[in-house]
Parts: sequence; C-alpha cells; structure tokens
Amino acid sequence: MMNSRFIKHLSLRIVLIYVCIFVFMTASIILIIDATSRKQTASFVQPIVETKINVLTEAYKTAGYEKLLHILAFRKRKTFDVILKKNDEVIYTSLTQARQIHKKHNKDSNLVFYKESNYSDYIGIARDLGEDLNLTVLLNVELLEEQRDFAHVMAKVCIGISILGLLLIGLLIQTLRQRLHFVNQSLANIVKFSSLDQRIGRAGSEDEIDELSKNINEVLDHIEALANKKQLMANNIAHDLRTPLTRVSNTVNSHFKNLSLKAQEEITQQIDNMLEIFDSILRISKIDSKQPLKLETSDINQMLEDAFEFYAPLAESKGLSAEINLAPNMSMICDKGLVCQAVANCLDNAIKYTESGSIMLKAEQNNDNLAIKIIDTGIGIPQDKIDDVLQPFFRLDEARTSSGVGLGLSLVNSIIKAHNADLTIKSNQNAGTIIQLSFALKS
Repeated sequence: MMNSRFIKHLSLRIVLIYVCIFVFMTASIILIIDATSRKQTASFVQPIVETKINVLTEAYKTAGYEKLLHILAFRKRKTFDVILKKNDEVIYTSLTQARQIHKKHNKDSNLVFYKESNYSDYIGIARDLGEDLNLTVLLNVELLEEQRDFAHVMAKVCIGISILGLLLIGLLIQTLRQRLHFVNQSLANIVKFSSLDQRIGRAGSEDEIDELSKNINEVLDHIEALANKKQLMANNIAHDLRTPLTRVSNTVNSHFKNLSLKAQEEITQQIDNMLEIFDSILRISKIDSKQPLKLETSDINQMLEDAFEFYAPLAESKGLSAEINLAPNMSMICDKGLVCQAVANCLDNAIKYTESGSIMLKAEQNNDNLAIKIIDTGIGIPQDKIDDVLQPFFRLDEARTSSGVGLGLSLVNSIIKAHNADLTIKSNQNAGTIIQLSFALKS
C-alpha cells in the first residue's frame, strides 16, 4: 500500500500521472497496430497484385495458353509467385509446398491467403481465365510482416527505455525529496530544541541543495554568534549586579536594629526577590549554553514525593486540597536536580495562581515515555498566551498582583529542552491548567 505521504508531493504525483497516461497510450497504440496490421497489409498488397494479374490475364487473352506458360517459365524477375491450375490440378507453380488458408470475397476480386511450408505468408488474387484455367498471383508478405514485427519490437524497446527513464527520474525526485526532508527535519530539530550549535549536513555534490544547506548553516552561524553574545552579556550583567547586591544585603542586615520590623521584612523580601531573579537568569543561561547535564538513573517516585511534601503544606495553608497520584517504580536517566527544579516551579505556579479548589501531581510511565502532570483549578491561561508564558519575564495581567517576575516557566522550558523532552500546556482562562512534562525513555 502506497504511503499517503509519498503521493502528496506534487512532483511525484505528476510523474505517476505521466507514467499512467504514457503506458495507457502506448498499450492502446500497440493493440490498434496489431488489430489493423493484417488489414492494412492486404490493402497495400491488393493493388500491386491486381496490376500483375491484369498483365498476365491480358497476355493469355491475346496470345493464348502456351504464351502464358512461356511468360511464367522465363520470367527474369520473380517478384511475384504464380499458381496456374487446370481443372483444379496445378500445372505450374513457383512455390514448393503451398497451401491455401482462406479466401476473402469482395466486389472486385478474390483475395487469397497462402502459407508455405517454411511458414512464409502470401497474399494474392485468384482469377478464372476460362477453359477451366485458374490463375493465382501471390506476393510474399513475410518481409512486410517482419517489418511490422520489428516496428513492434522497437516500440516495446522504446516503451522499456521510457519507463526506465521515468523510474530514474522518479528515483532522482525521491532522492531530492529525501534530502530536502533531511534539511527540513534538521531545521525543525534546531528550532524545537534550540540547538544553535547543530548544523545541516551536506552531501558534497555541490548542487543547489548543498548550496541551500551551506547558506542555512551560515545563517545559523550568525544567529549562534548573536545568541552567544547576548548570553555572555546577560551572564556578565547578572554576575556584576549580584555581587554588589549581596554587599548591600549584608550592609542592610548590619543596620537592621535601627529599622522597624515592617521595614526589615520589606527590605529583606525585595533583596531576596532580586537575588532570585539573578539566580534564575544565571541558571537559564547555564542550561541554554549546552553545558553537560549531570545524567544519572533517578528514582522519579522519590523525587516527586519529596517535591510534593515540600509544597503540600503551602497549598493547604491557602485552603487548597493537594493530591498526588504516582505509578509505582518509575525511573529514568536525567539530571535529577534540574528535573526536580522544573517540577518545583510548576507546583509553585499552580499554588500561586489557584485561589480555590485543588492541585494535583500525577505521573505515569510506559515503555517509551514518562509523563509528569501538574494539574490545578486556578485562573488559567488564555489560549493565545500559552506560548508567551514560556518567554522570560512575561507575565499575564491577572498574575501581576502576585509575586514573581515571569522566569519560572521559562526556566522549566529550558530544562525540558535540555533533556530533549516535551512541555505541553493545556489551559483555558478561569478553567485551570494542566502542565505535562514528557520524557522519552532511552535504553
């Protein structure tokens, strides 16, 4: 069964349609040639034979029977074969062992068809001369038949060559399609996993597709250089600002005794928020820089239970019910610290933006996939903003009354991409949110 993906490509559809039309037309032509060739041969031979038999008939009428025999016996060019019968007995013939196949009667003359012992075919005309004499003039059409057969063979050879050519064209198109698919798939993976360090391979043929790959790689080089420059700048800013901020924090702490308790709490909260921002920026920058992950076989059940035990009291303090539902004996190879951070951020967001109802941490595993879900009944996310919430520093208008700067889900997104996993968000405004972290299991 032909793959539907194969036939949806325009170039391949055109080739297939052309092949079908070509084969149909060629087969029709061959059938028509076979059906009409004998009739056309007879039509071609008849006037030639009629001319010859008219000459012999005229000689008989003019000079008599003896003259006719003399003419037949001493012919210089034996282009035609002749059979002369008297009372149905052959008295002269230039054929060795010929037998009549059938006669075809028409208004003007009798067409006769003979076959000799060597399988040569003859077409001619039989005519009664009177006095019980019957004259048959025949023309050997074996050569014409051979020419017709040769034409058939050549037609079949041309068909074979054409079909072979079409197959080669189809193979070429399929090869080009596969190479273009490889380029598209490579670009899709680069976009999906933000792998700016990857490049598109080249076949070395120096054709248009190689040229396209080269140009795309040059664009990726430029984008990677800009991204690295931006990342380096962010790292430097975060490092340079974090150090003096820490000094300010230490200085303020040393003078806390001169401030009111409310002022102390507000200053401490603001400084902690700023330090958290810089820590998140540095963490995201480190992950996006493709530094090696600390991969190990991790007990996912234990990790999720620890995270849930930490956040469940916070949910209950807001009057929310907290539930956990884990499949048994789950494990996978991952950077346990980063995955735990991603789950913690999702739980923190779920609690922060849910005023009533519940939150749930759920996980299940099959042979190919491990899925972690964080489900809440909170304010939700508008459909047109789901992609935006994964960007750094983006916050919904409804979320601006809560603490935070919009780096939580951005960090989660970076962690998931670093594991070549998938992050999906299903949400509607005021209808809750389901965040799913899907990890492909590798042997």
